[in-house]
Amino acid sequence: MAPAMPTARYLVFPRALEKTVPKRPHLEFDRHVPRFASADKFLVRNLDLQVFKRRRLVPRPSSMHLDLHNHTHYSPDSEVPPALLVARAKEMGLAGIAISDHNAVGGIPAAEVAAGPDFLVIPAVEISSKSGHILAYGVREVVPRDLGVPETVERIVALGGVAVAAHPYRFWSGLGEAAVVGAPFPAYETVNARTLRGGNARAQALARERGVGQTGGSDSHFLDEVARAVTVIDAGMLRADDVIQILGEGRTSAQGQNRGAAATVRYVTKAVGEWIVRGMRRI
Repeated sequence: MAPAMPTARYLVFPRALEKTVPKRPHLEFDRHVPRFASADKFLVRNLDLQVFKRRRLVPRPSSMHLDLHNHTHYSPDSEVPPALLVARAKEMGLAGIAISDHNAVGGIPAAEVAAGPDFLVIPAVEISSKSGHILAYGVREVVPRDLGVPETVERIVALGGVAVAAHPYRFWSGLGEAAVVGAPFPAYETVNARTLRGGNARAQALARERGVGQTGGSDSHFLDEVARAVTVIDAGMLRADDVIQILGEGRTSAQGQNRGAAATVRYVTKAVGEWIVRGMRRI
């Protein structure tokens, strides 16, 4: 059975036009893209010079694509083993991922073992501050939860990490604009695949206005969510320490999907059920 066509915006060309594609400077063509269905067609995405193979990301040699927001079974709302998360990310063509469990760092060592030498695992944690969630990159210990935003950021920096405002405009777990602009974040998460289009768009506008970096992450809690949003670094393969330094300098961009209708039903049903089980307490 033929694979389903991707739902993102794509340009579709008949094979008769194949020779004309490489001449267009804003497109990049991969002659090994498998054919979709029985139609003699191939897909080229007019965004950041990327080509997709059966929904698998094929980055340019000069850029890295990293999913910097993922959860494993060390988070209370995910059941994904770290090794399977790494395997899925490799399958999707990513250069690396961040393990960013809620207030926990136990999944990082297992992910690093599974990654091997040619795949990056960025140590991270998603911290529940008093105002909302903050992503800490480059840390391997948990910062206490429920602290104020400035103090949480200070503690992350003291550990040698980089603080990024997670999904700033998401209802319930986002920091909100006042808290974001009141703390020295070098980057905001502006493309979160579990956040509605409006929230991501507002985060992107705020990042541009304030001149900070932008990050992208799937916020995956299930394997099929991995790589729905990514952080892009215009460089060849780097070490984890280099990636963290670039994050701190605000030299990243983001791209990916917003949360659609089907994902919203799944997200809300899961979130409300878990909230009730936790005694109506936020993660």
